[in-house]
Amino acid sequence: MKSHIHPIHKSIKFALSGITEAFREEPNLRIHFAVTSLVFVAGLIFQISKTEWLFIVFAVFLVLILELLNTYLEELTDLASPQIHPKAKLAKD
Repeated sequence: MKSHIHPIHKSIKFALSGITEAFREEPNLRIHFAVTSLVFVAGLIFQISKTEWLFIVFAVFLVLILELLNTYLEELTDLASPQIHPKAKLAKD
C-alpha cells in the first residue's frame, strides 16, 4: 500500500480552505473575528504591555480554535445523523 504524504504547502492550503469555508458559513465565527478586531484596537489604544498582548493573543487563538472544533463536531453530527435525533441535539448543544 502506497502512503500519500502531502507537501506542507498543500496541507496549509487545505487548512486555509477549511477556515475560509467556516468563516463564510458560521455567523459565530464572524462575530468572534469582529470582536477580536475590537480587542486589538482597544489594546493599541490602551497601550497594553507585551505580557498582556501575549495573554490576549493566546485567548483569541483558543476561542477561535474551539469555535472551529465546535463547527467540525456539529458538521460531523449532521453527517452521522441527518434526521432530528435527541442524541444528535445533545451533541450539538
